[in-house]
Amino acid sequence: MSPRRRRLGIVVALLLGLPIVAAVLAYVWVNRVADQRWAAAEERMRQLAAAYPEPGFELAVAATEAAKDNQIHFIAAIRMAAPKPLETKEEAAKLFATRKRGEPLESLLDDSQDFLDRLHAGGRRIGASPADFPPRWSGDWDPGTLLHMMNCGVLRARQQRLGKRPFEAAETLMDLMQLGRFWAISGRSHNRSRAMDVILRPLEELRDLLSFESLTSDEYRSLEREVESLEAALHSPILDLDPVLGRWAETLAQSEAKATGIWARVFPARFFKAEAFEFLCRSVERLQQANQEGYSEVRSICRKIFDEGHASRNLLLRDYAGIGYQLGWSELERKAELGLLRAAAHYRATGEVPRLPDPFGTVLLHGEDGDQIKIWSLGYHGQDAQGRPSDAWTEISFIPGVPDRLIPGNVVIKVPRRQ
Repeated sequence: MSPRRRRLGIVVALLLGLPIVAAVLAYVWVNRVADQRWAAAEERMRQLAAAYPEPGFELAVAATEAAKDNQIHFIAAIRMAAPKPLETKEEAAKLFATRKRGEPLESLLDDSQDFLDRLHAGGRRIGASPADFPPRWSGDWDPGTLLHMMNCGVLRARQQRLGKRPFEAAETLMDLMQLGRFWAISGRSHNRSRAMDVILRPLEELRDLLSFESLTSDEYRSLEREVESLEAALHSPILDLDPVLGRWAETLAQSEAKATGIWARVFPARFFKAEAFEFLCRSVERLQQANQEGYSEVRSICRKIFDEGHASRNLLLRDYAGIGYQLGWSELERKAELGLLRAAAHYRATGEVPRLPDPFGTVLLHGEDGDQIKIWSLGYHGQDAQGRPSDAWTEISFIPGVPDRLIPGNVVIKVPRRQ
């Protein structure tokens, strides 16, 4: 073979072999990058697991002896309510919804007297000394029991109002809200979201009571102080994002990586997992920074995260792009509602509307409405509708950053105008 033909053969061989060599080098590089990124992600996950070993939002407080005694009252009430038969719990739910009175209601209230009295004993101790709130309890938790206790407590409050004992009714409702707070910090993380949903029942009942019943100035001020302590215990879910990130990391580590197009064949699964975790970490940092600027900025960042995640070929990013869906925003709603109750109680006691913060804006707003005073929070839409209420006091379908499907309204309470 001539030298010329030999050189040509070598060139052809090199040209044919270059793609193979390039593919091998690319494969090695991609896997090395994937290994490095996934190793960094796993280290961060281990740090989160060590920092937040339990999945709850428990409050790290030193319990006083009085707080431990209050815990005993609440646990005893829960254990009294838990064995009630399903038929009784269903009857309570029916009576709560239909607002019927008569013999069935009297029978149910007699049946629930044991645990409601025990709850009242603990609730009034906490009302008098909020610093002695009971520590979290890690016992067995049954959502049906919480709902039953809430239903029975509201039914008792309604009966007390019919019996012209409105302050006793208000105290009964406050007992239920103290129970909801205790439930929220105990057990596992889902207890908090369940408690935030169910506590809306006594909240709405107390709103109605403040709007239509007459109490003494001292009684209004007593309610105001107790509501204030409950309001202070609630905060934006953004403040809990680090432990939430830890739980998301656990779920992500067990997820099956998915992607679209040729990328699914080129990159290993751990690459997509690492990319998704990095996306989550960046999203958490952006939301924490946005929270310092206010609620409207949080909404804007949620929308951007949602769009960025859904534009990715990494399907895991799409799964976590709706970060706004997965946070406990109902807690911020409860905080706004408690602020309104607090403002209403203060106004009815003094004739002055206090300047209180609005978690969805700057401060709670107020204005006259005929022979009433209305006080309002902007609500999750973050827009001032001049105190025009939503269809419900709280539209619990809140998803920050996602286009609203409902006409924006505000969260409003109305009380008689003092002369």
